[in-house]
Amino acid sequence: MELTFLVLNLLILAITLESDLGVRRIRWFRVLRPAVSALVAVPFFFRGMDTSPWGLLLEAAALALGLGLGYGACRLMTFRTDPADRQPRTEAGWRYALAWSIVSGLKILPVYAVTTWFSRDVGRFMIVHQLSPNSIRAAFVFLALGSPLVRPAYLWIGGARHARSHGHALHLFRRRPEPAPNA
Repeated sequence: MELTFLVLNLLILAITLESDLGVRRIRWFRVLRPAVSALVAVPFFFRGMDTSPWGLLLEAAALALGLGLGYGACRLMTFRTDPADRQPRTEAGWRYALAWSIVSGLKILPVYAVTTWFSRDVGRFMIVHQLSPNSIRAAFVFLALGSPLVRPAYLWIGGARHARSHGHALHLFRRRPEPAPNA
């Protein structure tokens, strides 16, 4: 289990950093690519959910934690307007890369801890609360997916807000050039 989650989280980290570092335009492909890539990886890791009350609580808490970590990292990305086309751009540097690296580490560490340091304690917890092995696996998958799923919303909403505050609109798709006026 450790290696698969390590690969999943490093894949998400690499795609996110490749997509965001530097000054970048906000387009539909950039907005959706990391989230779609993460969702495509789910069938390789997901084995099912635990629908018991404790299982659902664990899975929901993991998703909420992942969303919170992703949102915190996204807050280090700034928006600015390009004067040429008046479209918002994002700017992300070393602090953003460090934050996403820390987020990835914070998602990988519990997997390692559960399987190595606290396996007996987690086993007892699972027995007491009648949790299946799928509940732990699903919780870690939701934790891993939370951060890249909040990123598209942050880009889209943040880019639209920034554009509106500067008197423009965000265009995720390329605009057709306006025809030249007949003189």
